[in-house]
Amino acid sequence: MSKRYLYLAMVAVSALAMSFTSCKDNNEPQPEKAPVASFMDFKATFDTLTLQMCDISFEYYEGAGNKKTEKVTTTVWERNLETKGLNATYGYHMNIDIKADLDTTINEHFVVAFGYEYKSGLLADDGTELFQSKDESGAFSISNQMAMRKREAVMQIIKEKMPVGIVHVYTDGKFSSGTWE
Repeated sequence: MSKRYLYLAMVAVSALAMSFTSCKDNNEPQPEKAPVASFMDFKATFDTLTLQMCDISFEYYEGAGNKKTEKVTTTVWERNLETKGLNATYGYHMNIDIKADLDTTINEHFVVAFGYEYKSGLLADDGTELFQSKDESGAFSISNQMAMRKREAVMQIIKEKMPVGIVHVYTDGKFSSGTWE
């Protein structure tokens, strides 16, 4: 008889344990999140000597179509831009020139060095990234004593390597790139 009670007790415990177990399938597909905002993150890093020898500024579109200009005064210039809604334009354009008061006749070591990286994408209402463009990055440096004697040639080389980019985000969440205007 005691074996029978033991058997019934085990069945009761098993039944009780099964009643606390969820039958819900956790592999059900979740509803797809809709994009509600877009973003662009941009970061540029400069050599200290570059900041001493050059005037640098960035023009950028901050998403809502407003163009802003900021002078670079530190070795890192960074913007993290976000726009509610999907109709947005982001972009950046670096302006650089050798400082006008820099004595180019002195036989000094001339350095222009910078790196940059950016990404853009779409955000859900909870802030999670739904889509991210391919991260872009690059770096450039020029360094030699003769460069100061050929100012125009150096500036042409630098301007060809400068980061420039425009990203348009449309209401359907699609992206396109463009040219600086």
